[in-house]
Amino acid sequence: AASIGSRKYYGFLCFWRVDADRLLYKLNRSKAVDLSCACENHLYHAQMRSPILVVDGDNDNLKLLIEIVKMLGFCAIAATDGETALRIAIEQQPALILLEIILPQMDGISIVRHLRKNGNFVPMIMITSLPGCLYQEQAFLAGCNQYMEKPFNFNELEAAIYRYLHLSPSCFSLLG
Repeated sequence: AASIGSRKYYGFLCFWRVDADRLLYKLNRSKAVDLSCACENHLYHAQMRSPILVVDGDNDNLKLLIEIVKMLGFCAIAATDGETALRIAIEQQPALILLEIILPQMDGISIVRHLRKNGNFVPMIMITSLPGCLYQEQAFLAGCNQYMEKPFNFNELEAAIYRYLHLSPSCFSLLG
């Protein structure tokens, strides 16, 4: 579950395969989810006004998405349930939300509906294990900007993040 596409797309780019293995090793050794806004790579940090909110009920998926966001040079804040995600989205005003549909307390589609109904138009990308043929239309009708199924392609996620933050993609996106 923690490999979200790093293994399925093993041959895309060598740097991703090596980084994914290192990330998984690091994640398996850590016990806590990093909820801090820790930017390790400051390449695009100067262009960021707010962090990216990452929401997933599965701890392994959450930690991997946080590491990907940080690897791209952005700050990440995290939530593991719908109510916390909604509270953080309202209080912190993130620049982007990466969101799973299946969450405790409140599902991802309900979060999108609530935020849109109350005038919050932060871009939201659903990254879910649920099939698009069943849930994609509901997500878009609620106000979601993009729907991605797990396992996802790292290059597509990176391009989507840069697109919704109106930034130029890294040189790695152009290689894929």
